[in-house]
Amino acid sequence: MVQITKVSLSESSKNWLRKLKGKVVRGISITTAGLPDKQHESAHNMGFLLWVSLDEENYAIYSNLTDSGKGISFPELVVSSGDQYPNNDGYLKDKEGIQDALAYAWSSTKVVSIKIVRDKVALSIDGDFHELEVDIGLKLRFEEDELLIMARNSSLGLMEF
Repeated sequence: MVQITKVSLSESSKNWLRKLKGKVVRGISITTAGLPDKQHESAHNMGFLLWVSLDEENYAIYSNLTDSGKGISFPELVVSSGDQYPNNDGYLKDKEGIQDALAYAWSSTKVVSIKIVRDKVALSIDGDFHELEVDIGLKLRFEEDELLIMARNSSLGLMEF
């Protein structure tokens, strides 16, 4: 028996990403879960919310757990207008600028491209074959920088930057 599980970015999230492409980002803030460090020569941190500030609006990128319908939950990245962000956990008040969150000098710049990072895994458990396909991250490319956002398998909605 083959069980196929897909967790994809919602159409709403994809629409917000399409709107973000080509825009000038004035600031990025992160509600962090740790201290900035370096991994593989890149600035790194863990967090719960990425807030993207433009002149005319804000975007929220966060992770929710979604049930696959088979009793297994997976992280689901959500991209929304800042106005639509639920802020149930109060993360908005704890966000800090990307310079502090990642210990990285960043300045306003245009979003050149956005890629969805999709993870595909095939495995066999007790004779049952499972295929998993999960949109697990986003790669935002700016004129001079790149930002990789990866959802972690966490009930807290943890992400890696």
